Amino acid sequence: MMMEIWITYPTPEGSRDLKLRDIDKITIGRSAEADLCLDDTNISRIHATIYRERDKIWIIDENSTNGTFVNGIKVPPEGKPLKHGDRIRIGLYTELLLQTATPKNTQNLSSPAQKPLLPATLIIVSFLIFLSALSFIIFSAVTDITKNDKITSDPTAEQRNINKSREYRENKSESTISNAKSSLTNSADDNNLLSSNTIVDNSSSLSLSRSKRKFLEMSEAEKDQYVREKAEKISRIIGNQTSEPIPTEAVRTIRVHLQGYINRIRSNRLDNCQQGLFTRSDTVTILERARKNAPFIIRSFYSEGLDPQIGLYIAMIESEHCPCLQSPTGALGMFQFVRSTGREFGLQIKQDASPSNPDERCDPEKSARAAARYLKSLISRFGSGPMSFPLAIASYNSGQGGLSQNLEKALRTAANQERSFWTLVSNQTILEGKVGEQFRKENVKYVPKFFAAAIIGENPQDFGINMAPLSTYTN
Repeated sequence: MMMEIWITYPTPEGSRDLKLRDIDKITIGRSAEADLCLDDTNISRIHATIYRERDKIWIIDENSTNGTFVNGIKVPPEGKPLKHGDRIRIGLYTELLLQTATPKNTQNLSSPAQKPLLPATLIIVSFLIFLSALSFIIFSAVTDITKNDKITSDPTAEQRNINKSREYRENKSESTISNAKSSLTNSADDNNLLSSNTIVDNSSSLSLSRSKRKFLEMSEAEKDQYVREKAEKISRIIGNQTSEPIPTEAVRTIRVHLQGYINRIRSNRLDNCQQGLFTRSDTVTILERARKNAPFIIRSFYSEGLDPQIGLYIAMIESEHCPCLQSPTGALGMFQFVRSTGREFGLQIKQDASPSNPDERCDPEKSARAAARYLKSLISRFGSGPMSFPLAIASYNSGQGGLSQNLEKALRTAANQERSFWTLVSNQTILEGKVGEQFRKENVKYVPKFFAAAIIGENPQDFGINMAPLSTYTN
């Protein structure tokens, strides 16, 4: 039976209960858009989401400012399962209590006694049909005898009657058989149709059931399956090989970053690329900028033998396709080159470059060509397999030297698992105390961010954005 869930939450008038019997998820925050709106300035607009997945309950922190805690432990990016009695702290002070219960079996006890009705009915109907058939046979026999008595003086007429009777019975028999065959065929067709429908419903038909629906209309299980399929497809495309399965924990981490883009669809954030500061634009504005940049990015990456999706979505997570964005660390331009790396890959660099005094890092086409050369050199270090490409993408955020040392340590720690960046995403606890803090907090998140950007950029209509996939804008 469906588990019932209650969340006890504070209000100025005292505690209240919110029952989640008939819904699969709720969002919590201080915005009116949240399903559970809490009056607390220390809570983000959309702070966390609680959702049901089969017989489990999960909570995910939606990139909140002050975090989400369960029994005093911070909720990780991939989310945390909940159980009865868990205390959830949202932000600094607001505390919720989760309670669960399984409804008692209230099935109508008289229903089993009603089951014999169907066999009894069939027996009665069959008996009536038998009586009707028997009456017809007796009536026909009596009629034939009477007719024979009347026409015995006319042998020719007798033969005609015999022939007619035989012809009638044969025709009737053929008609009955034909009707029976038709009935059986229709019944079989109906059964096949029912069987087919049953298979569609019971197979993991998430792809079929969600094929005509937007992402936000899907169930949580369907969303997980959607993200997994799209991420593995992207991995196959950029790696030119069969993709390895992406672990469930990594899928949930991608979903967290994907939700960030979804929350920003048509939000009222300003397009402030001209200011040279990093403030996130709304998702539609980002994709519109990316659409204009796509043709030369696609050309640049194809010229280096790389799939252009790598360049399109590196630029999306580095600068949101702003041509001359400058970060506090000094990185500049759409692809966020530091001076040394930009110079190494062919860009003319000014020592005091800035958005008001730009160098070639702020030239979108030149920086795209340099980024393609840089990524090609990174990929050559990790090989060309589908799991090596995420390693190279992560290297882009860390610099050529920093990631190699951290990866060597981290993958050695996970020696019994496959050599994959997803190993690190799925098992971040293995990194604690073994790699630098920058690597553990930022670089591990970089690859899921890339895949989240690629999923929404290559499938914008699934999220209600009327655009084609970014990689199709070649002119």
